[in-house]
Amino acid sequence: VLAGMIAALRAQHVSAPEAAAAAAYVHGLAGLKAAQIMGSERAVCASDVISAIRLRWPLFNAER
Repeated sequence: VLAGMIAALRAQHVSAPEAAAAAAYVHGLAGLKAAQIMGSERAVCASDVISAIRLRWPLFNAER
């Protein structure tokens, strides 16, 4: 998930350091949100993080 987020930002001509920082930040917040939804950090998988990104930041939802 994180690598895909970085690649997506780089494809939009965001510099590598900024893309990495922004993606890591959003990924971390989404992971925390997913853990909250699932009730445990141990229960979170990649698809849960993706769902949390879509819930928290509709702007990232490609299914608009």
